[in-house]
Amino acid sequence: MRKACLLALLAVLLILPTRPAEASGEIHGGYSLLRDSNSDETFTNGLLLGVGFSVGREVTVVGEFSRHSKDFKAGNVNVVTVEVKSYMAGLRFGGGFYAQFLVGGVSAGGQIFGISAESESRFGIQPGVGFDAPLSDAVAFRFGGDYRLVFGENKNASEWRGHVGVVFRFGRR
Repeated sequence: MRKACLLALLAVLLILPTRPAEASGEIHGGYSLLRDSNSDETFTNGLLLGVGFSVGREVTVVGEFSRHSKDFKAGNVNVVTVEVKSYMAGLRFGGGFYAQFLVGGVSAGGQIFGISAESESRFGIQPGVGFDAPLSDAVAFRFGGDYRLVFGENKNASEWRGHVGVVFRFGRR
């Protein structure tokens, strides 16, 4: 975990000198679907929010939050609600088509009969790819997919995520 964080920090420091004179950035958000391969469950109630700041030509430092939940019912009663949250950061490379590599924390928790259950947090890595379809100079639709590996004590979690949303760009492009 420590090595991955140090490598990500080193990569950012190496490309910082190429930062443009006037910063540019983005805010993005949208719908996200998460598939957990270990539990064979799909979390269809998902949200993705993020920011990005250009640090060089076609290189962006990204911060991202996502939340996914699923209700398990017995009849019409919610018995269990499971929630997966992630706080990730890393680098995105490319313009219209992009590849990114994010690292950070992933937590899973929930509620049983409306009472909060214990939450567990783990370190995860998340490589992904996507495409921005421009609507104007400042607005685009974003389509993407990621694979997330969450490191556990006994078993790692393997998750797939698809997302669609809107990107709002600001500053010099």
